[in-house]
Amino acid sequence: MTSVLNVDTIADAAGTGPVALTKQSAAKAWINFNGSTFATNDSFGIASNVDNGSGDYTVTVTNAFDSANYATAVNANSNNDGWFARVKSSGGTSAAPSTYTSTAVNFSFSGGGASPTDTSLFTAAYFGDLA
Repeated sequence: MTSVLNVDTIADAAGTGPVALTKQSAAKAWINFNGSTFATNDSFGIASNVDNGSGDYTVTVTNAFDSANYATAVNANSNNDGWFARVKSSGGTSAAPSTYTSTAVNFSFSGGGASPTDTSLFTAAYFGDLA
């Protein structure tokens, strides 16, 4: 027998807010922003987004992960051939990154060269268990 559940809203036990995803595999946070103008197009679960300089961004999530062992999926847009997006974690450098923190990752984008450069579109999604 097949069941169908039709609802308009799923709320927490108090009925005052949404149910938090804590152990599911869904992205816990994500962001889509213009790295050139630094305008955020849309986001979910992001506390802040800091422009550290050309092609260098730090994104902090609203809710901490239970450890620094979460995953990020990153995408960047560039018109350059041979471009690549690389992730460096907070406190490190792109050449010698340190470990992720439970709340922030520092992203660096290079448009085909060794030096970071701004990009017109940068996206990141975060997966892991929240604290």
